[in-house]
This record gives sequence, C-alpha cells and structure tokens, in this order.
Amino acid sequence: MDQFTTNPAALRAQLANWAQQWLGELGGLVGGVGRNAVKLGLALLTVVFVYRDGESLLDQVQRVLRRFLGTRVDAYIGAIGNTTKAVLYGLVLTALAQGALAA
Repeated sequence: MDQFTTNPAALRAQLANWAQQWLGELGGLVGGVGRNAVKLGLALLTVVFVYRDGESLLDQVQRVLRRFLGTRVDAYIGAIGNTTKAVLYGLVLTALAQGALAA
C-alpha cells in the first residue's frame, strides 16, 4: 500500500495487469463454454438423425457387413446391441448409486 500511495502509476500498472489476467481467464472460460455448446449441439443433431433414421442405417450396415462376414453378421449385431444396452444400464445404475451415496 505504501508503494501505491507514493507512486500512483504503480497502482495503475498493477490494476492493468490484474485486468489483463482476468480478461484472459474470462476469454478462456467463454471459449470453453462456446466450444462445449457446439459439441452438445452436434451430439444432439446426430442423435436426432440416428433416432429418426436408425432402422434404415442399421439395414444399410447389415447389408455392407453381410458382404464381408456372411450370415454371422446377425449374431455380431445382436452382441453389439446387448453390449450397448448393458453399458448404458451400468452407467445409469452407477450414477444412481453415486447419487444415493452422496445424498
């Protein structure tokens, strides 16, 4: 404080330094929020089209895979579906258990 009372230019320089640091942090925060908002928007857009055209997409994938794997593709698709459901249920149940323990 003694330095600032004797030298007002030092106070201005210190305030400018603090403002520059805060603006840099604020810019990083706003950029991060914007980047995450764009990622969320793209994810939601993808989910909408997969939900709307999922059956058609699955049929096309099965046709392509049948050329390479033959009749085994149905078993693979079923296993992928079961695994996806199990992972989803596991994530939801884990989140519920963590929430219950935190409460």
